[in-house]
Amino acid sequence: MNENNNKKQHKGGRTPKSDPSIHRHAFRLTDEKNTRLLSLFEASGMPNKAKFIIYLLFRNQLRLTKEQLIFICD
Repeated sequence: MNENNNKKQHKGGRTPKSDPSIHRHAFRLTDEKNTRLLSLFEASGMPNKAKFIIYLLFRNQLRLTKEQLIFICD
């Protein structure tokens, strides 16, 4: 009985991540832009759409002018 008391008890479940993704964002697309995004996603071969969007956003440092931002936001 003493041997069982000396063992550490596990709480169970997963170990918490050191850097969890807790920030979430949502955006809306027109039918045309959604079709374009889906075709890019399918062509990429990536299995996860969220990771694909993150890759598109952060693969390069963004250098945009005001005119480009207006074009993207339209």
